[in-house]
Amino acid sequence: MTFSQYGDYFYLYILLLTSIPAIILGLCEKKIKYYGMIATAFMILLIVGVNVHLKFLIAFMVIEVIVVKGYEYVRKKTDSKLVYRLFLLASMSPIIINKLSPYTSMGTIGFIGISYLNFRTIQMVIEIYDGAIKEVKLLDMIYFVLFFPTLSSGPIDRSRRFEKELEKNISRSEYINEYLAPGIKKYLWGLDISL
Repeated sequence: MTFSQYGDYFYLYILLLTSIPAIILGLCEKKIKYYGMIATAFMILLIVGVNVHLKFLIAFMVIEVIVVKGYEYVRKKTDSKLVYRLFLLASMSPIIINKLSPYTSMGTIGFIGISYLNFRTIQMVIEIYDGAIKEVKLLDMIYFVLFFPTLSSGPIDRSRRFEKELEKNISRSEYINEYLAPGIKKYLWGLDISL
């Protein structure tokens, strides 16, 4: 089963149900990183489904993990621009294949959100080259790339900012005033309910 993220209210109901444990964790001043990973996996299965698109997504992630972790390793040994460009091209290969595949006999190869996900991994290769990223943690990378709220509509985020937010300790009052209350307000605006 797959469904459209914005086709009807069903997606919003699923989001609401998925948000309840996150809200409880936030109110208890707990980090939601691991719950967020589970919720992301669940939502991706609902959005992408268990079909050929999921296989493309898995293949994409395997390729990008190899490229990013491989470049992290190689970058410690050399600062060669040629090596950097080769890894950058390798990181871009999924989007290149996606854009060229409709002109082949195989048809379109890809999945929803491939551009946003690919731009995130490209950004990581660039920041490894620049020295802004010193270490890539595998689970954090996968969570950053697959973070479901941004799967089909972005924005393209920076992995360093994303990881910093994951590790941030948030007090209950800060959570309520700066995250929960504005989030509920935006959710109701999305439902077109005036406050």
